[in-house]
Amino acid sequence: MMQKQGFKDALNKAGVKAEFEETVAMVKWQLRHCKMQQFLKSKKDLVYAITTPTSQAAKSQITDIPVVIAVVTDPQRYRTVGVPNITGTSGAAPTKRKS
Repeated sequence: MMQKQGFKDALNKAGVKAEFEETVAMVKWQLRHCKMQQFLKSKKDLVYAITTPTSQAAKSQITDIPVVIAVVTDPQRYRTVGVPNITGTSGAAPTKRKS
């Protein structure tokens, strides 16, 4: 995914030395939640959650680690807006036609 590489590139450009643990848990809900619990136990410094389902898993499991979300269809609807440890971007396309 381009979002993941862009995130890595931005950290590198900013001089942030980071180790990345990548996982793909897109198919099963339980797998996403299990992975978030593993991130908690291993005391990760930050979680980068790509897609709405993954951001939901992070929101429900992680409260004391910063979470950056990307490609979330509607952060407001899925209640990730205003959560103290979550920030990120929306992947929603405009739905109103401009005149």
